[in-house]
Amino acid sequence: YSSLGLLDSLVYYLKDKKDGEIQFKYLPNRIISRYNKSLSRDEYLLNDKFQISKKISFDERNKATSEQHFYYDNLGRLIREEYYSSGKKSSTNFYEYETQEQERFSKMKVVPADESYISENTNTIIDGKETFINQMNGKIQSKIISFLNENCSGKVLIYNGDGAITGVTVQNQIIYECE
Repeated sequence: YSSLGLLDSLVYYLKDKKDGEIQFKYLPNRIISRYNKSLSRDEYLLNDKFQISKKISFDERNKATSEQHFYYDNLGRLIREEYYSSGKKSSTNFYEYETQEQERFSKMKVVPADESYISENTNTIIDGKETFINQMNGKIQSKIISFLNENCSGKVLIYNGDGAITGVTVQNQIIYECE
């Protein structure tokens, strides 16, 4: 962490060996994340409420490759996200909330620019169990049920569209002490 308590880097490990790192830089109107393996970066532009209004991705040659534009409701919740690639709009995500108090979306709808399909993701939390369902044109593609506690420890079950378990993830919180 930085002296201001902000995250300054994330290190990735593969089989106990450092595999990559993302470094963060904080400026008054933007946050920059730089990937040391690919030398690419993302710039997150902030609005006057310090919410991300735009994300621009750059390749190792400093060429912008994609953009995302973010729009919020009067409660500060994300309601629309637009994706652009090579200057053309590729898709739009719409977010819905069941109540005014809800901070996390209950439904996300993905609509590509050519409207060739519509993907809907619903998210519910009941008795501490989170269920995420992905549908494509009305047919369930996958279902994820998360049994994680407040420390993000627990298990996650992943089902395919036919209801068969295709994956299980077990997460445990590990706290490293810095010397």
